[in-house]
Amino acid sequence: MIDERFVYLGAVIGLLGAVMYARDAARGTNQPNRMTFLLWALAPLLGFGVQLRVGVGLVALMTLVIGVGPLIILVASYSKTASGWRLGPFDYTCGSLSAVGLAVWLITGSGGASILLFVAADLLAGLPTIRKAWLAPQSESASLFAAGLINACITLAALDELSIEAAAFPVYAFFMTGVMLTLVKGRPDGTPVPETS
Repeated sequence: MIDERFVYLGAVIGLLGAVMYARDAARGTNQPNRMTFLLWALAPLLGFGVQLRVGVGLVALMTLVIGVGPLIILVASYSKTASGWRLGPFDYTCGSLSAVGLAVWLITGSGGASILLFVAADLLAGLPTIRKAWLAPQSESASLFAAGLINACITLAALDELSIEAAAFPVYAFFMTGVMLTLVKGRPDGTPVPETS
């Protein structure tokens, strides 16, 4: 375990990655999926509140940063019309299921089971962006996901307990950002993968 104050470093790196991604969105060089980023902002900000309530401590800062970053990106995506990814039925379905999951999570209260429900809702919100990164990696920027991966690693290393409340979201963030980084940077030529029927 590292000193938990390293979480501040992770937060700064996470915010820097989000600002770089937002800059790309404002320039129109990436196309954020606004459904994903709306829910990626909402879910962690709610999760941060729950983590504070159950006394997770300083490691909850990662959850706050993971909510503030997408909020910055969402706002930046409206600075150019071309910055937003065109939403389709898959996006709306995942977004609706994520919203339902968040509502159920809020109703059920705190505890390990509700944190896992929260993670599931966040994953549902991310599925459209995972799909988009698979089909059109050039529509994404790696900065957010690289910074998020570093932030998650630092947070996991700073955990002093391995409770579901403290560890579930950082573990999920580690895998989500790792998958996204692989999809965005895994194909060096950035060519889209044809959609199969």
